[in-house]
Amino acid sequence: MRFKYLLVLLILFLYSLTNGQIVGIHDTIHVGSYITIQPMNAHLYRYVCSNFQVPSNGLIYVDKGEAILIDAPEGENITGSLLDWIRKGLGATIKGVIITHWHGQDRMGGIDAVNSQSIPSYCSKLTMKIAIEKGLPHPLNGFDDSLVVKAGDKSVICKFPGAGHTADNIVVWFPDEKVLFGGCLVKDMTAQNLGYTADADINAWPVSVQNVIAMFPDAEIVVPGHFDYGGKELLYHTLELLKKQSGQK
Repeated sequence: MRFKYLLVLLILFLYSLTNGQIVGIHDTIHVGSYITIQPMNAHLYRYVCSNFQVPSNGLIYVDKGEAILIDAPEGENITGSLLDWIRKGLGATIKGVIITHWHGQDRMGGIDAVNSQSIPSYCSKLTMKIAIEKGLPHPLNGFDDSLVVKAGDKSVICKFPGAGHTADNIVVWFPDEKVLFGGCLVKDMTAQNLGYTADADINAWPVSVQNVIAMFPDAEIVVPGHFDYGGKELLYHTLELLKKQSGQK
């Protein structure tokens, strides 16, 4: 009888943490009109934002009541609703937001919502430089080639592997989970081309992907900027698309 009572209390606790949704590993949570969230494991959540031409991926990492958000999609209301869900749905304090490159709609467009709430925001110094030159709002803390931030007892590692999709694109590594957020440097397995390349450095891109492969040999899951995640095969698929783009055999 006591076990049943404790079980009921646990269910009610989980229910309250998720605003009425008991989150299972295969559950999809809807936040506002544009965000869906699905747990990848006990600490890592992928969110998908549909306000862009194609669905855009970001990540939320949580440990011991502290969270790190990767990217802030365009619109203060959209990013604001995401920040609100992290606090209420996960019961977590947001320790930082990491921006992976300067593009607005899918990566940095909601940074005003982050900065207005005095949440620490991070990007590479190159991202900050580009944003300032373009007159764009941007994160307030810059780093050179790497940065480590913490969520609870867990580390989140940012690395600049070189130019590719943009001059400033970074990747984010979650060592305890063996998960790599490749962002828009990495294409999903269904991609038939490189997508939007107006700001790309096509010549540097293959070298940067090879750098990622060398930096993170233990990666088991790779999350691209758009569409489904997979394993390290996404990195090699991106290299094949780059060969196709340059006309190599």
